Amino acid sequence: MPHLLEEIIIEILLRSSPKSLSKFRCVSKPWSLLFNNLKLIEMIKNNFSIMLISGYDMYSIDNESLSSSLPNSIERIHRPLIGIFRGISVVGCCNGLFCIRNTGHHDFSLWNPSTGDCIRIPSPPGDQFQVGYYWNGHEGIGYGFGYDSKTDDYKLVCFISYFNLNQSEAKIYSLRSGSWEQFKRTQNIPWLLSSRSPRYGVFHNGALHWQSSSSSKALIAFHVTDGLTRGISPQKNSNFDKFYGTPCIDVLDGCLCMIYCNVKLGFEVWLMKNYGKKESWTKTYSISKLTSLETRSFGGLRRIECLKTGEILLEVYYNEKNGFYKEALVLYDPKNKTSMDLKPDKGTWSSNSLSFHRYVKSAVSVSFSTKAD
Repeated sequence: MPHLLEEIIIEILLRSSPKSLSKFRCVSKPWSLLFNNLKLIEMIKNNFSIMLISGYDMYSIDNESLSSSLPNSIERIHRPLIGIFRGISVVGCCNGLFCIRNTGHHDFSLWNPSTGDCIRIPSPPGDQFQVGYYWNGHEGIGYGFGYDSKTDDYKLVCFISYFNLNQSEAKIYSLRSGSWEQFKRTQNIPWLLSSRSPRYGVFHNGALHWQSSSSSKALIAFHVTDGLTRGISPQKNSNFDKFYGTPCIDVLDGCLCMIYCNVKLGFEVWLMKNYGKKESWTKTYSISKLTSLETRSFGGLRRIECLKTGEILLEVYYNEKNGFYKEALVLYDPKNKTSMDLKPDKGTWSSNSLSFHRYVKSAVSVSFSTKAD
């Protein structure tokens, strides 16, 4: 073993389960460092899984196995022992690590569902928001989770906009240091969160993205490495200027994407093929009608994922007659332009709290205690 090349060791480890990999950390210090190696992480990214969340229940299923009726082989995930009596929302996911938050609280945790490891993150310092508050008219707050490749660190970002001051600031929690750090360069940011922007930023290309309140409707891109904030021009979509709800930011096929919704036109998905280049926006999907939602009033599309089967997994919401909305997971066939609800065989899911998240099963540690300085 001491004479094997690292590439060969990685090939051997790729054939082991994440739980086994977590045990192999004890072999030696070099092996412990190896399991946080980006090369190993990148090699398993194509074999991603889908985490399905239904209320208080969580499930994992390989993307090749998704169908109109979930198979019996679906793996139920034991939720971490935090917020037992409250729901869990996903702030973000990177390299198999989830940053999760207790619904109604500012309590955060880092969690690896493949190994079961979980650690608590303290609330941001000086957080003046009431429990469960996201917007109060004078201030707005957004959260995001990302990976800093320069320092090999995972970071939780608290992005706060002060509308009366016309500026924002960011507070950053570093997993490596185990503390919140407020850098001067992240203060007085000349970008404000839009009141329509989702609470959790989308991580891509080293930056977290939210919608801004600027007249140009530019996207806020907060880079977790240097703490700098830049603006990204979205695709101008005249046909969807009067959209139902808010266009959503997502990541599809390794590109930043925008999802537009219109009650008459359906959905359009645009990909930024060359990150940061406005002219590289390309319309990839145009979904005029979801056959599975014909009997329900129009809603919105929040998340999209291409599966190995050629179908597309959609997370949608639609309106009820009582004014509330419900959520649904839909499989869309772009070739035949048909769709169907994704349902479990036994029909045990609640229909008012469904979501999915793409992730890779990895043995990345939630702690840097075993890593070298």
